[in-house]
Amino acid sequence: MIISNTTISRENLKADADEVKNLGAGGLSGKPLQSRSTEIIRYLTQSKKVKFDIIGVGGIHSASDAIEKIEAGAKLVQLFTGFIYEGPGLVKKINRAMIKK
Repeated sequence: MIISNTTISRENLKADADEVKNLGAGGLSGKPLQSRSTEIIRYLTQSKKVKFDIIGVGGIHSASDAIEKIEAGAKLVQLFTGFIYEGPGLVKKINRAMIKK
């Protein structure tokens, strides 16, 4: 199961609240949901009620972000926004960091 690739929450945004309101209520991805995504992964993993593997997504822009998801209990990570902003070299950085762990 993929946990959690978008949110409608506007928490952690740095943009002006009125400007965000004018843009509409679409889902956000990337950094704004990094902490919440990890929190949900950790909660589901620690509950011991989950009988499926978790794919961690949401705000992965560095190797440490990916490792954080794995340490929270994700079996895999998925990149999207981080891949767009950081480029394909991010995959190599994550793989190298995971090997060192």
